[in-house]
Amino acid sequence: MLKRLLSAAIFGITVALVTALILLFMLGRILQPPQPDFDHPHFAAVSLPDRPPVDIEALMDIRTDADAGVKRQRLIELIWGVPELPDGLPDEVERDITSAAHGDERESDYDDMPNLARIDRLIIRAENGLPSYPYHFHPQDANGHLVIYHQ
Repeated sequence: MLKRLLSAAIFGITVALVTALILLFMLGRILQPPQPDFDHPHFAAVSLPDRPPVDIEALMDIRTDADAGVKRQRLIELIWGVPELPDGLPDEVERDITSAAHGDERESDYDDMPNLARIDRLIIRAENGLPSYPYHFHPQDANGHLVIYHQ
């Protein structure tokens, strides 16, 4: 009878250990999904072909002040639909919004830009009241290029 109890206990412990291993394996599969098979045809269909480097200078068509004037006029007409910039833009300007200007201890995404003097946030409200936030980056030492980031 003792032999039968011992056998039953060993069997019970074995079943418990096997069940625990299966549960751990399943939990591991749930917590860490399998890695995608990049050799699968699905991934081949969405991969981009190798492209040669782009010569940005060759794509630029503004070479003179006259070219810039023509481009500016075409952009105003394209964006605003009228030959001149509308009055009243922007609705509001928040000058020098960098964290250093306000003595904030928070991290700024632009703190590592050594030539950055300040950032102004322009607020433009559309007819429906939805705000638009372009940011004007001002350098310490200007090189004649305009940098505007629109969020």
